[in-house]
Amino acid sequence: MHAGGAGGRRRPGWKSTATPSSTATPSMAWKLHTLERTRLPRRRRVDSVGCPTFDFHAGAWRVTWKNGDTEPDRLPAACLARAPPAEKPRDGALHRWVEVYWAGDAKWFLGRVVGKREGELKIAYTDGETHSHVMQDEPFAGAGAPPEIDDCAPEPWRFAEAPPRPKKRRKTARATKPCGPPEDQRLCKLVYQFLYHRATTRRLMYPSETVVSADGKALPAATLPEAGKGGFDHGPLIQSLGKMGNVGRGLDSGTVTMGDFVRAKLEHAGLQQGSDAWVGQAVLMCVHEMDNWLPNVNKAWTATTPEGGFRAPSTLGGLGGANFPSSREEIWSFVAFAETLWDLGKPKFAGSFQNQGKRLLTYLPLRLYEIDDVVAALRAARTWADACDALLILSGVGDYVGGQALCTFFFGVCKGDVSRFAPNLDATTMKSFCLCGPGPEGVVQKMWGGVQLGKSEAVKRLAWLAENAEARFQALGLRFPFQQDADGKRKRLTAVDLEHALCYFSRYLSAHDSLKAAGARIVHDKLAGPITRGECPRPSIKWFAKLKEKTAAKRCDKWLKGGVREAFTS
Repeated sequence: MHAGGAGGRRRPGWKSTATPSSTATPSMAWKLHTLERTRLPRRRRVDSVGCPTFDFHAGAWRVTWKNGDTEPDRLPAACLARAPPAEKPRDGALHRWVEVYWAGDAKWFLGRVVGKREGELKIAYTDGETHSHVMQDEPFAGAGAPPEIDDCAPEPWRFAEAPPRPKKRRKTARATKPCGPPEDQRLCKLVYQFLYHRATTRRLMYPSETVVSADGKALPAATLPEAGKGGFDHGPLIQSLGKMGNVGRGLDSGTVTMGDFVRAKLEHAGLQQGSDAWVGQAVLMCVHEMDNWLPNVNKAWTATTPEGGFRAPSTLGGLGGANFPSSREEIWSFVAFAETLWDLGKPKFAGSFQNQGKRLLTYLPLRLYEIDDVVAALRAARTWADACDALLILSGVGDYVGGQALCTFFFGVCKGDVSRFAPNLDATTMKSFCLCGPGPEGVVQKMWGGVQLGKSEAVKRLAWLAENAEARFQALGLRFPFQQDADGKRKRLTAVDLEHALCYFSRYLSAHDSLKAAGARIVHDKLAGPITRGECPRPSIKWFAKLKEKTAAKRCDKWLKGGVREAFTS
């Protein structure tokens, strides 16, 4: 990008052909425009060169130099005589694709209008540069180059079609070939014991929920495994204390709450259930949740929105009082609000997982132009892999964010009813396919010999763990409580379920192997009583994953004193 490209306003002269840095993100911030003192060139980009702006308070055109002086008498007569900007066709260009003519290159350059201020339009060009211009009132209607104009005259422009969206390369290949059993049988045993403990914990939390065994026989009363008994080691000491997700992806409480939130928002907006707008806005909100903004950021932005806008009811816990941007107006409003957080140096994201950072200020507007393609791809999806591909169309959405957002949309918003968005989708195909996050990928890599597998091979092994679950539970003497399907039969575990469970297991495994039996006993003796009596909150499994045997007692004391604040994640 040309030197000073993020600074003062430039006039369309010679367009820079330098390749933008791969890490550079066009700034969405409005900055004070300055001008070179000696002259007002119009046909090249030079540091500190720009155009005069109209001062609406003073009712006059003015030039502001770097030292703060204003010199209206140095402006050409054409500028001084020009009237303030009026409502013209160019004012309707906001958020649309346009071409601006750069006379120095004798060429039209494509960009999108991303902002408007004091009669100027801010253009984000497709080559990565962002510049602000005073534009002509009417779009140029002819072919070829427009007529030459004076240096300070508004710039020629015309409406343009959006550029073709580049196809995203699939990051996770579809698994077709089978794989053998795990090489590390210790880890394999720990995985299935972990799943059994989690499912049994849910039985105790929801005793009225119907569960069934694999053989159809009645299940014994729910009793949590004890450390050192029934083939279990010290693992139950850790699992009995930590917060972690359910075995089934659709049972996750955060997913259920988020589904209630999204449906309430869409009902408030008056959108017809299952319509393109309904599906599109629901998907954007599910992705927004996975962008990992702090809850206070969403609530602070919500407070800036007009009265009568959506505010989640307090019954939705941490989401109460919040709104997530999903419409065009809301997303542009959120981008403008979020930009100020960087200017003020305020915290923006939860620490629960990696996020895209400031790049989201670019990705959020792009998603507005991509969501129609996402909805169309979801409508046409026949397999879970097809549906995953649809989410990956969105800018800044990779395997982890896309996979989890799709699960939240399917299980939480649509309650597992594919007819609401994809009538031809066979949901049973998730038994052998999922988008795999780094935690589960690392676990299966350890289980299958520690060799670098890649995502497609990791998915095959998650499918293997799901397919062979019943045989493995039986071999361990565990009567696993399966959820009941609509036809009264057991719901078999899927690759999606295993990917979800191993996200938590990967952290449990870190705590299990670091604490060992002695450390796990210390933690249990310190925390079990206070947690049971409600004297302290239950730590997440992420907190446990950072514990070491030598420092476990000290970390537990700090937890009991309330000296630890965990990041929010649903």
